[in-house]
Amino acid sequence: MLEMAEDLRDWVKQAEADAGERDGLTSGEREELALLPRENRGLREDVDILKRATAFFAKETRWNEPFRLSCRWFVGR
Repeated sequence: MLEMAEDLRDWVKQAEADAGERDGLTSGEREELALLPRENRGLREDVDILKRATAFFAKETRWNEPFRLSCRWFVGR
């Protein structure tokens, strides 16, 4: 019974926050805050993939040759 009273109190507090009658995060803000770690994880994975691709292509590129030779190499492929 005590747990139900606490749940009801929490629900009322959240409803008041959603209505702007009380300080605190709205339901929408709470949902967005819950999604941020997943989005952050995905972005970190994207950055890791791009770093690996950059390293791969940097190895494949002949940066030590003069520019005209590099262009000839690239066009010849």
